[in-house]
Amino acid sequence: MTRILDLTSSTDPRDVIHRVVQALVEGELVVLPVGGSYAVSALAIHADAVARLEQNAPAGTEGCLLLASSDAAADYLPLLSPSNERLLQRCWPGPVVFRFPVALPEGLGAELPRAAQRQSAPDDQLQLLVTASEPVLEVLRLLPAPLLARIPANAAAVMSEGAAADGQGFADLILEAGPVRKAGIPTVVRVSGEHWTIDRAGLVDSDAVRDAGCQTILFVCTGNTCRSPMAAAVFRKLLSARLQCGEDELPSRGYRVESAGLAASHGMPASPEAVQLVERAGGHLARHESRPLSIRLLSQADYVFTMTNAHRSTILQHHPEFGTRVRTLADDGSDISDPIGQGFDEYRRCLEQITAHVKRALDRLFV
Repeated sequence: MTRILDLTSSTDPRDVIHRVVQALVEGELVVLPVGGSYAVSALAIHADAVARLEQNAPAGTEGCLLLASSDAAADYLPLLSPSNERLLQRCWPGPVVFRFPVALPEGLGAELPRAAQRQSAPDDQLQLLVTASEPVLEVLRLLPAPLLARIPANAAAVMSEGAAADGQGFADLILEAGPVRKAGIPTVVRVSGEHWTIDRAGLVDSDAVRDAGCQTILFVCTGNTCRSPMAAAVFRKLLSARLQCGEDELPSRGYRVESAGLAASHGMPASPEAVQLVERAGGHLARHESRPLSIRLLSQADYVFTMTNAHRSTILQHHPEFGTRVRTLADDGSDISDPIGQGFDEYRRCLEQITAHVKRALDRLFV
């Protein structure tokens, strides 16, 4: 009889997680919340468990390796390119399955039982996922290997609650964590070399996947209403001219240009002087809305340009791990002073200074 562990009503969630881990290590099949649905899972290195999972695979599902983090993908894909690493890091954790053309056994895939290899890499297309479900991530962190899960391949196979799997009979345990936040099938992205295509539409749309794969340049000032928006606008204009495309085409060409402020509020417009000057120069700033700098923005940026040394020092004081990507916009280490409240002429001088440094930054980054 299938057992149910209800995480939502437990007074000791850690005990529940440890009991799930023990069940998986002992070769039991466990229903877990994974990528928009509940899915039957087994420890990928347990031969008997993955064989039983293969024999009883629910209709409309397909096999996928569940990893604890995007870094773990390198164990199965030793030749990941920087652009592929960026794509994985920004889409995960989340309901996106990546398919890579790789014939197992390769990397740690050689250690998987044959039944696990057949299910996780049908037609030599290895399928990997890092779920956003925190309970499952906690389980994975305590396991000696990834999980093999049978995830839904169509809407009919989606299980929005764990107890829905009880009638299938062959699962030994259900981790009931309540209804999934957003039920549906994961998006499946096929990666080949530096290119990717969406094999199956799902919870994440193609624009979001495209943006995740872009090289991101982030400009930072204090309030995100004049200096950093102007710098981002100038960078977009000059980069699109260099690539001979419209600014709205930059994401499809692989680039995102963003801005934020260390002490910014949400949703403030750019200062009127900044809007007017940027538009005179052929850029666009009328629709700008300020936002505070966040760890998510920092982690997604490939390059972070600050307006002053103090901005850079403040960021690195709290996030020293980003030391290699955070630099002042002025390559000589000088500061770009805040023009706010100092009149139109000071704004014009500020924009001229920003433009000169942005041109040099473009030359350094895109030879």
